[in-house]
Amino acid sequence: EKPEDEKYTVHVPEGLTALDLDLIKLTAQFVARNGAAFLTGLTQRESTNPAFYFLKPTHSMFGFFTSLADAYSAVLMPDKGLRQRLAQDASDRSGILERCLKRLEWDRARAREAQELEDEAERERQAMQQIDWHDFVIVETIDFYEDEDEELPPPMSLKELLAFNKQQALHGGGAAAAAAAAAEEAEAAEADGGAE
Repeated sequence: EKPEDEKYTVHVPEGLTALDLDLIKLTAQFVARNGAAFLTGLTQRESTNPAFYFLKPTHSMFGFFTSLADAYSAVLMPDKGLRQRLAQDASDRSGILERCLKRLEWDRARAREAQELEDEAERERQAMQQIDWHDFVIVETIDFYEDEDEELPPPMSLKELLAFNKQQALHGGGAAAAAAAAAEEAEAAEADGGAE
């Protein structure tokens, strides 16, 4: 059973300096507190400041910033039933432990599945590497003779093929097939007109 999504957990991406991380966190806190109008004003005011490029949707840290702002908003403006759930959790510690164990089992199962997929991909990669792609043997050759195709009808021209499709559409394909055949015929006429 899938546990509840983590509302208040945001994973910090690698490669951020402490100064950049603090700036993104502080900006997200102010945006959560003051709203979208503050974000719009800040984005316009700091549009040329490289330190605030994370406010642009095309920046790699924009997703991290918005996740932080959403998490801070959830903390500052909690759901209506959150206080009741917290009071219930305070009185029922075994329920908290049970939820924690379920989360742990879920995370372990997900990690195990990911590891199995990774192992399978590695096995497949190794199997492909073991094939010597330059070492092939001709098992059999198939010869086609000139007189083999005497029983076959001659190939159809484009006009004959279109007429056949149109006839099939009218007799068994319905209106949609007839429309498709008409479209094919129009395309063929354009192609014939362009070829001349």
